[in-house]
Amino acid sequence: MLDPEVVADEVMKGPEDGRFLILPHAEVRDHYAFRANAPGRWLRGTRRLRRRIDDVAAG
Repeated sequence: MLDPEVVADEVMKGPEDGRFLILPHAEVRDHYAFRANAPGRWLRGTRRLRRRIDDVAAG
């Protein structure tokens, strides 16, 4: 969990650094890059995760 002050600082620094997409963590940036660069692989992984969640929920 990020403090609101940390998020506000990042939001203010983003445009100064020339960033359009301001993300809370480096991990989120990496996730977006993977999703953009390998959409088919990302979708397969998302579907596999969804099946696992459904299986656990079904008991």
